[in-house]
Amino acid sequence: MLHLQSQVELDVPAGQAFALLCDPVRKTELNPQIEAVLAAVLSAGPLGVGSRIHYHLRTATGHRVFNCTVTAFEPDRVLEVVSDTHPPFRARQSLEPTLYGCMLMHEEWIEADHAQVQAGGRQRPLPFLLRVMEAAVAHSMPTPAEMDLDQQETLKSELQQALDLWLGQIKACLETTHHELPDSNSAMVT
Repeated sequence: MLHLQSQVELDVPAGQAFALLCDPVRKTELNPQIEAVLAAVLSAGPLGVGSRIHYHLRTATGHRVFNCTVTAFEPDRVLEVVSDTHPPFRARQSLEPTLYGCMLMHEEWIEADHAQVQAGGRQRPLPFLLRVMEAAVAHSMPTPAEMDLDQQETLKSELQQALDLWLGQIKACLETTHHELPDSNSAMVT
């Protein structure tokens, strides 16, 4: 199982950040690694435990269509979903208040067996093949377990970079929007 985690401090109230996290369209549009063809809440009523979210995404490797089910929901604090993808993933986004806003923490767990790790490695095989060849030339051919671990670490590194980039986009969007709003305590000059 791959476990990813990242956090970013946001200079906005937790309620404003949580509203974005609960909006599958806005949240997906901020991910520079994908293009949302469709992102929508399928369940009636407000988002909560049991709600289903449908995604149809275009990625560098093609189209992905899947659903997520909300498994944990605490207003302005926690949103957790589990996917029906293969391999399945669980993503948890939580917000903690800070002095000037909140801290957004994202954790993701991805079930990845040998076949998925190899599929992830096939997307960019050249660096992996070069490492295998270098090891063979050095007369220390890696074992299949070492090769699997290396592919898993490569995949995790790529996913972690994408996650960090996405959280950076969320931060930029929220803070830009928040700072453009007039301060409710400021006096208007007429």
